[in-house]
Amino acid sequence: MGIFDKLFKKSKITTETTNTFTNTASGNNSTPNNSELVTGKQVVPTPPKYNNIITEEELVPTINYSNIQKVLSSWTNLENFTPTEFPEIEPNSAVIQPDLQNPKKKYTFRYEYNEFKALVQSSPNYNHFNQNIFQTLQDLIIHKYNLSGYFFQDIHICAGTISKRTVLDILADYYNDSSIFKEYIKKELDIGIVNYCGYGLSINELGKFNFAFNVSPLIYELANIRSMDGSDPAISLKDFNTSINKVITHIPVATFDEIEKLYTDVRSKLSDCLVDEKMNGYVYFDLTQRHASHFSYSQMRKSYITNDLSMILDYYTSNPAKEILSDRYFDIRNFKAFNPDTKKYLINDSRNLKHLVNASLYPLGKWPGIYSPALMQQAAINQMVSKTDIPAPVFSVNGPPGTGKTTLLKEIIADYIVKRAVELAKLTNPEDAFEEYVYFENTASYKQKFGDDGFYKLNDKFIDFGIIVASCNNAAVENITKELPNASALKSKMDKTSNERKKKTLTDEFDFAQNQEIYFSELAEHFFSDFNKSFESWGLISAPLGKQGNLIKFSEKLLEPFLSGQYQPETLSFSACKELFIKQYVLVRKLQKNLTEKAVTYWESADINTSTIQSGNPLKNKEFDEQRERLFYYALQLHKSFVLSENIPLKHNLSVLKRKFLSIGQERNYFNHKVSTDYFTHVFNSLFFLVPVISTTFASVEMMFDHINKPNSLGLLIVDEAGQAAPQMAAGAIFRSRKALIVGDPKQVEPVVTTDEDIQAYAMLDLEDIYRSNLESVQSYADRLNPLGAYNQLLTKKLWTGCPLNIHRRCNDPMFSISNGMSYADSMYDFSAYLDPDDANDSKILKEFIADKSYWINSTGTTTKDKHYVTEQGDFVKRMVEYSYTKNNGALTLFIISPFKDVTENIREEIRLSNILPASAEVESWLTNNIGTVHKFQGKECNEVIFLLGCTSDGLNDGAIRWVNRNIINVAVTRAKKRLYIVGDKDYWADTNYLFNEDYLWKYASHAKKGYELNYISSEEFEDAYMTSTNESTVSNSNDTDNLNVSEKEATSSNSSLPGETLTSEKELLYQELVRYLFDNITANPNDIISEMPHNQKILFDSCMVDSKTSPKIPLGKCPVCGGIVYQSVKGKLAYYECENVKSNGCTFSVAENNLFFLNELHMPLSTNLMHTLLEDGKLTILNPEMQTDAIISVQSPTMPGGHKYSWSWNCYFK
Repeated sequence: MGIFDKLFKKSKITTETTNTFTNTASGNNSTPNNSELVTGKQVVPTPPKYNNIITEEELVPTINYSNIQKVLSSWTNLENFTPTEFPEIEPNSAVIQPDLQNPKKKYTFRYEYNEFKALVQSSPNYNHFNQNIFQTLQDLIIHKYNLSGYFFQDIHICAGTISKRTVLDILADYYNDSSIFKEYIKKELDIGIVNYCGYGLSINELGKFNFAFNVSPLIYELANIRSMDGSDPAISLKDFNTSINKVITHIPVATFDEIEKLYTDVRSKLSDCLVDEKMNGYVYFDLTQRHASHFSYSQMRKSYITNDLSMILDYYTSNPAKEILSDRYFDIRNFKAFNPDTKKYLINDSRNLKHLVNASLYPLGKWPGIYSPALMQQAAINQMVSKTDIPAPVFSVNGPPGTGKTTLLKEIIADYIVKRAVELAKLTNPEDAFEEYVYFENTASYKQKFGDDGFYKLNDKFIDFGIIVASCNNAAVENITKELPNASALKSKMDKTSNERKKKTLTDEFDFAQNQEIYFSELAEHFFSDFNKSFESWGLISAPLGKQGNLIKFSEKLLEPFLSGQYQPETLSFSACKELFIKQYVLVRKLQKNLTEKAVTYWESADINTSTIQSGNPLKNKEFDEQRERLFYYALQLHKSFVLSENIPLKHNLSVLKRKFLSIGQERNYFNHKVSTDYFTHVFNSLFFLVPVISTTFASVEMMFDHINKPNSLGLLIVDEAGQAAPQMAAGAIFRSRKALIVGDPKQVEPVVTTDEDIQAYAMLDLEDIYRSNLESVQSYADRLNPLGAYNQLLTKKLWTGCPLNIHRRCNDPMFSISNGMSYADSMYDFSAYLDPDDANDSKILKEFIADKSYWINSTGTTTKDKHYVTEQGDFVKRMVEYSYTKNNGALTLFIISPFKDVTENIREEIRLSNILPASAEVESWLTNNIGTVHKFQGKECNEVIFLLGCTSDGLNDGAIRWVNRNIINVAVTRAKKRLYIVGDKDYWADTNYLFNEDYLWKYASHAKKGYELNYISSEEFEDAYMTSTNESTVSNSNDTDNLNVSEKEATSSNSSLPGETLTSEKELLYQELVRYLFDNITANPNDIISEMPHNQKILFDSCMVDSKTSPKIPLGKCPVCGGIVYQSVKGKLAYYECENVKSNGCTFSVAENNLFFLNELHMPLSTNLMHTLLEDGKLTILNPEMQTDAIISVQSPTMPGGHKYSWSWNCYFK
């Protein structure tokens, strides 16, 4: 029986006052010795007893659970009933002009089908190309727009429509419930008709249909419903698509006649669910440079979990789930064991927590670092790594922001590695971990084709220790996978914090500066270099798998070098490593026993509801921690010697796994499906000896584990950011695992549901109310099962949360107090590090901030762009970013977060128009990674955050403002560690959404420490106080300027200007001496120019630099169009010359160094020297290479906005 069925069983409560916790874990209970390690002897400590019983009325998480089959069927319907909408794009441009400075730019066309048909058939070459749609269209594009350098890879057709009204009508009839349908008819008058797409197909450059026909799952399900007549079930959607693809790919040319004939045939097969009798829909294609990536508009929405849901449903149809007993719930904060049958609590005083935070339950391995987990972290760790009588094979941990979820995971991972080392230490030879060899197919024909090939069965006890981290959040998966082997992160945990700067590393073994080979460190460095060139890895502790690209990279960059012997670090023999490990193991167990005896007095007087107790660890002991770290290190060495030994079974299984990974997505004729489940379970679990932790997204679980279809086939599943994941997303991963740790926070980002709410209502119609909510997540399911938890009182509602962590170490006030009050009922304790202005290091950090406090910066506005973006607010935020950039000498680290996507898109574009920030790769990376909605930033943190609200006060955005809930606020404010700047219309937001008024956000903010409150200020006042050049504390390079002598200061403020130049700001004045110096030395060596530059000019020159890796932004002369200053700068890897007013005032002067006229006609780049001469003299005389005569070139205004094909027009005549 697997753990999946535990998600659906109702807890059976008894009234017995029996033992609270009983430990039956192997090797974690008594004084250790060598014989115990080898024999597996287990000793169980004496359990505690309950105290008095009192009566108290409270709600507990008891539910009338549906059976598994009903829930799984509804989940499958929910996946299949998600409609495919027609892709929306910008309207077609009347004229397409290629962007020579952005060759990767993509132009997308969308035509209504009949419009597209008329366009193609109007071409005079239509019949010449034998009605080949692709060739005709390509000819039209090239000749009509003169775009020979561009092409399109495929023509995508989204065909057929079905209205939402028709969908609901079919479902109403099927479910015999018309209430939802009738309610929608009333709404349709207001929202208009909604149409969904029927199927998609595409045409390739040969003019043939691709093997890419796909019917929308929704359409296929509706067709099956309509055609139900008691006959055999219809073929699967996959088989239906395959049958159509086999037909259309044999058609010689994809003509309009063939497209329309196919539509008639498909419509008939789909029981006329498609509304129109004649072909309709939309046609899409992208115009790009060659080798550019493209988007498949015709690919219908696909579910990545329906096959897993069917697999699980089939299993439980044949294997009914057994009842799981859970005899009590423990409220950790009140320490009461509740009995729902009698509505009574079994009260435990605070001393009874010692039976969960007890040395006998502590993990034997410890992740390296000078800090021990806090009390509730340790309780959760102990529950996961030890066996108590709290039945929790699916155990949940609720980690509010900054409470150490990653720290908790590291401790569990370290213990799992130690536990597997315990089993390895029992082996005489490494090969003893495997059992018999099994042929894939023991037949002569198979052996003739593939050889005597098979796999080695792995001893079942080793399957317990494999660890898989999964999440629906790609960023969460990447973060945890890269955090574990990160040498820099390890050093920071072992070195110092602001409170304990002089503490040193506990164990030298993990000092990466001294020990460069900890655990396949060089191989890990080689593998992770593909993800990040500067990444420094201390060991091969984890790897990202999941998607096909990662599997191929893992096979080629890690498995292949390992199997070929390319990376063979030095190691002791297996027996020598085993001896070292056993000695250390015995030492740790002795220390464990001593701590158990010494901890008794601690609990006698402990008041559990104090920050001191909650933040501490009753058994924190430097020697114990140090020796557990060393045991973790020796466990890794034992694993390394096991892997590097002459271990033929392991290497053989890994070579089979490599072939499997490389074959994903191809025809799998190599593997026999009759034994695929057996082989892949053993082959994949062999991987964990080499890489203890692997990660994946839920979207890749079904594909990666498609050959594992039995429960208990994998070890520990860790679900990260579980509050974001809909319950069905984790079903396949949980089903295959033996134990699951669910880590998340339901008070942060909620699951994203893409199914239409009316269609979803029908899909979930047969279920109890609790399963219908869009707020249900993997976290909420696991919380209801977790008998170890606490209540959060939110408004009038109590929420049961499993094993909550409560020591917060990320955010200073006011962010902490806002989050703690709004979302966690003031249950957390603030242990974040506050910066000390008197400390040299802290003072340096404080000077980097925009302001010395957190603020609500009141900014109103009436000018809107898109739905929610307010131009005035965007302008102000751009100036904040520019100020931060200038103040920090070109460094940008802050986040900009908004509830609304259009706000983030528009502020990103607004900042791109900045005259201060260069168009560099670094700035573009910051724009991409540091601006977004809250969904993008969950799990991330930054010293400063701008929370840009948007929305004008005209009433048009009232619904959008009310949509912003406490979860969104919680995530946004807790990304900020030190400073939060909320930019928005305070009164309007407070009047429209109660969460922003004086009784909520401002009330909780007032609980902040003195001096760290949320302050109110207008945008004008904020700018005057912090962002003006007269404010000494905020002027960049103020110290350097003060050091200038009098004459240098006078030179800096000189009023001299370039001929004909009109200065509009103080900035231009400051640049002019620099401009003249550069012009005077334009032909000199650039390095000499910089080294010999006067001090004041050097300061100004440095202010033009992005950073040490980028080129300076150098002024060259007067713009011939508007009179502004033309600069040389770098955009990506491309040098270009651009007027300062291009982005702000509509000037059109922008010329690339590799300008096509100079490259194609003059066969040379437009160098800085040439551009300077051209701007200064108004003309340029050079030798024409072909005619051996001088060519005189002058610049003129472009004939149209954006120029012509050379980006700029040049007057040129030859002498």
